[in-house]
Amino acid sequence: PGRACAGSTQSGHAGARMRKCRGRALLMVLVALAVMMSVAAGLSVRYHALMSETAQLLDSFQARWYARASDTMAVKIIKQDISDSGGSVNLSQYWAQEGRTFPVEGGTIGGYVSDEQTCFNVNAINTKITGEDNFKNGKEDYVPYLRQVFHDLLVRLEIPENDADIITDSLADFIDLNQDLISSNGAENPWYAGQKYPYRIPDGPVYDISEIRLVRGMTPEFYRRIRPFVCALPDSKFVININTMRQFNMPLLAALFLDSSVSEDEAWNMLAERPADGYPAGADFVFSDQAMGRESDYTKVMLKEIIGVTSSYFNVHSVITYGDVTSRYSTKIQKVNGKMVAVSSAPEEEQ
Repeated sequence: PGRACAGSTQSGHAGARMRKCRGRALLMVLVALAVMMSVAAGLSVRYHALMSETAQLLDSFQARWYARASDTMAVKIIKQDISDSGGSVNLSQYWAQEGRTFPVEGGTIGGYVSDEQTCFNVNAINTKITGEDNFKNGKEDYVPYLRQVFHDLLVRLEIPENDADIITDSLADFIDLNQDLISSNGAENPWYAGQKYPYRIPDGPVYDISEIRLVRGMTPEFYRRIRPFVCALPDSKFVININTMRQFNMPLLAALFLDSSVSEDEAWNMLAERPADGYPAGADFVFSDQAMGRESDYTKVMLKEIIGVTSSYFNVHSVITYGDVTSRYSTKIQKVNGKMVAVSSAPEEEQ
């Protein structure tokens, strides 16, 4: 091409060739410029996307640190409240205040603290309550009290009776330490091994409440219904803090009486005489006129053993807003060697 464009400018043909070559050169320059602009535009888009991702990541990191600050503050408040009250935990204390938001640099910290001893601890479903043996009367088909309570809770949450039977016994098998079936409604590893996606069950306590979604009979809808009323504490004890029960906890409180005629409204009315700073002892509720009118001899003994006025487990639900990021975290707080500490933290489970 270079030779084609060479020649004397005195020739008419040479002049035409020169003009043609100049047109080609201009076209090549324009093509190169278009390519460069396209590459530059692509790089610019990728750069801005990368910068946006980096900024969002940094905001997420900062939000996580604010969540840790929230946990630290919650631990101190709970510790101080318990110390000031001589061990009692009740809804008049600072930790129980809801709907508070604190401004921080670049965002806000909000959320609330829940008492994990106002829910049904699934790891205790096989726990025998002190005095329970006195009511067996040699019955081979006797169902332990806490399994009865869990079943009653499911029914109150409008889970069909047959499904409640299967879920209750299967959960008991899921948690226990053996491969023996509780009943024909239960399920051990052989049943789970026969499913489309086989898996092994823990045959021991669950760490996170979401694990019970794997229990035979549990469906996403059933899990959604029971999730606000159940928890997985790191021991097999079952104690309900009557002083921190709120109105939305009433399905569980009513279920403790094992009497379908005890409604949620009636259970809430039983707490009408609860002092602002809580009952001094669990027995004050158990032997109150409101409760005694609905207790059988059996449930009275059971309630006396499981109703308390203090708590060792809490959950901090943090909502952190920083920049364009809103993050939700759930942090478990429990008493360890006599001290309240944050033991784990994770993004809040959607319910």
